[in-house]
Amino acid sequence: MNKDFCNLVRDFCASNDEYVGSRMPGLTDELDKLIGDVSRLITKEFDEKSLFEYALRFIVHPLAYSMPLTVLEYMPYYLFYTARLIIESLIVGLHEDYWNRDWAFCEKLSDAADFRMGSLVNCNGSKCDRYVKLRQGINEALSWLKDELGMEPVDFIYEVYDALSKMMHPITRMKCNGTISGAFGIALTAFAYETPPMRVILQPAECRGDDKVLKAFYITITHTRLAINMLIYTWGSLMGKLSNEVLEDVGRGIKDAAKTMRQQMIEH
Repeated sequence: MNKDFCNLVRDFCASNDEYVGSRMPGLTDELDKLIGDVSRLITKEFDEKSLFEYALRFIVHPLAYSMPLTVLEYMPYYLFYTARLIIESLIVGLHEDYWNRDWAFCEKLSDAADFRMGSLVNCNGSKCDRYVKLRQGINEALSWLKDELGMEPVDFIYEVYDALSKMMHPITRMKCNGTISGAFGIALTAFAYETPPMRVILQPAECRGDDKVLKAFYITITHTRLAINMLIYTWGSLMGKLSNEVLEDVGRGIKDAAKTMRQQMIEH
């Protein structure tokens, strides 16, 4: 790889680290907390039959460690994709462990190929009973969080996932107000500035002055952290895999992320 390009990326990361630390220190704090929340269970004895544990250990954990670098390199598309993949991987694992508890890992993996995320909120297929009961299980396990979220827990998780999914397409129209989203929307935000930020020309890039995207990073990381903890808590509750002490610890992570989310709504 070209040495000059590697040096350029290094310089961008150093500059972005300084800028984020001065302009939005909460973003760095949330990244640290997200990694800590995911790492909490990695030392737990591994159940080779559990698709959820496999997802947490071998998909979510490495992806979580990639997120600080993605932020420092100022690459929004990659961050949104990573967050979406984390949430869906955990829900697929939860679905399989919940319904096929005693199945072998490969059997669960084969069954998971038919999983459809949207069926958690709107199911019309042959396996709707599975999705309805899983939805009920998640909402019951997190019933204490409903008032805080202002909606059913499953609906919150799906809304976070759906918003990230819209970023994975070139162009989508948001339901709430008809605004344009997707890759075109992300690029167009750059032209709200007198001088467009570097990300529309090059990625990795320097983020200085582009607070709109940094705010989106901050909110995305907090929402993802909240969804991760909600799914870990649900899995631990429904499967009886976590001690009360660990569940309480995960619950504190949920409350902390929800508190940060409230602060973001006030500030932004």
